[in-house]
Amino acid sequence: MFFASNKRIKSSIYKANTVAQLLKGLSVSNAVMQLQFLNKSVARVMLSILNSAIANSNNSSVDSLYVSEIKVSKDFVLKRSRPRSKGSSCRIVKPYIRVAIFLKSLALQYGSKS
Repeated sequence: MFFASNKRIKSSIYKANTVAQLLKGLSVSNAVMQLQFLNKSVARVMLSILNSAIANSNNSSVDSLYVSEIKVSKDFVLKRSRPRSKGSSCRIVKPYIRVAIFLKSLALQYGSKS
């Protein structure tokens, strides 16, 4: 199992989960294709994480890898305030996330030892 992760990505967990659910279970070549043409800002960051996981696979064949798991978790939240009428204020929440992508070989999925 090969993985790569990234912290402090400026996005909400809900927006990143839509991209993560799209990629789960796809082969690596199909996942790269999906991320290149997806019109979301999180997709560019996930593409760089996926390319890092492919590089971590130690010269394993890219055709035999698939995305086994993607973990999207909450990192930290910046809290700001914005002045409103009558002396009140409202909170602005700026969430950040962590993403980890795990790759497995198809040979390991079907029980082969090579």
